[in-house]
Amino acid sequence: MKKIGLGATAIALSLGLATAGIAPAMAAGDLAGGGATFQADFQSKCLAKFNAEKATVNKGIRVSYVGVGSGNGRTGLGNGTYAFAGSDSLGTKAGLTAADSVYLPAVAAPLAIIVNLKSTTNTKITSLNLTPEVLSDILRGNITTWDNSRIKAITGNTSLKLPSTSITVVSRSDSSGSTGNLKNYLAQNTSFAWPQSETNTGFATGQAMSGAPAVVAKVAAVDGAIGYADLSDTTSAVTLVALQNKAGAFIKPSATAAANYVKATGVLTPKTDAAITTNGGIYTVDFTKSVAGAYQISFISYMVGKKGLNNTDTKVYLNYMLTKCSNSPAGIGAGSYTTVGTTLLAVAKAQVAKL
Repeated sequence: MKKIGLGATAIALSLGLATAGIAPAMAAGDLAGGGATFQADFQSKCLAKFNAEKATVNKGIRVSYVGVGSGNGRTGLGNGTYAFAGSDSLGTKAGLTAADSVYLPAVAAPLAIIVNLKSTTNTKITSLNLTPEVLSDILRGNITTWDNSRIKAITGNTSLKLPSTSITVVSRSDSSGSTGNLKNYLAQNTSFAWPQSETNTGFATGQAMSGAPAVVAKVAAVDGAIGYADLSDTTSAVTLVALQNKAGAFIKPSATAAANYVKATGVLTPKTDAAITTNGGIYTVDFTKSVAGAYQISFISYMVGKKGLNNTDTKVYLNYMLTKCSNSPAGIGAGSYTTVGTTLLAVAKAQVAKL
């Protein structure tokens, strides 16, 4: 049986080592995937479970996944580097055509806004509330210091000893579905028409890092920094921002708060642009819905397959993932994620059959 996709080892993934898309080859017989760092921890936990199964279950296939960003993942799938890709959005052509790309909803999670900030008394600020409009102006560079009156006036911030420290915006330098979803959220919830792309256009000049783990590390290293990353990559060295949702509550990112949002009626609708979604499986997120107890920057991360490959082994892993991992991320130790629900899991299984 022909094996497709040579990539980085699972060890590289488990250590959170995102690459620029170039990875050491695995032994023949392995199945390699790569893409969104947003779902990397989920994939790490799932592939470890899969690889440990008896050969009667995993058919002797060993799977790896490396977090290289959504855009690099789709490109790698298109050129044969990967047998499957992870992506947080549809993106653009990126080496895939409408006729040969098949998307399936795999897992959902929140995108955390993170800060590293010391107060005027040199103690770590462990709680910070932001509204979408203020967050937008911070990321655009219109608000440049943490003692800005608009930040201080937000409910919950009035008692904080916010310093005059300059704000350093840390964004993604790679093509990132997380960046695209964040900009989409901001465009839908603020007065600024954020440019819709997976690049960091529109963000203030600051620090640009490749991959979510690098963003978290940079924010943790710079006093006054703000950035964004999947919840699973955040550490205690940074503070999770509570964002005001449409219901008026300030909510921190969590798997529960993400589940509250993505499972609410009307938040997700099938994407029907026939020019780029011939095979279905993609959902548009309405980031403006008012949902009690919900964290609004929550969205689906997809697995992507390509027709025309020898997909027998890919189907084995994807069907296992949907049945044993996507149905209960917490059950495999990926507690920062939530299931997309039974309806979308049924859609995903039907998508796998199209490969």
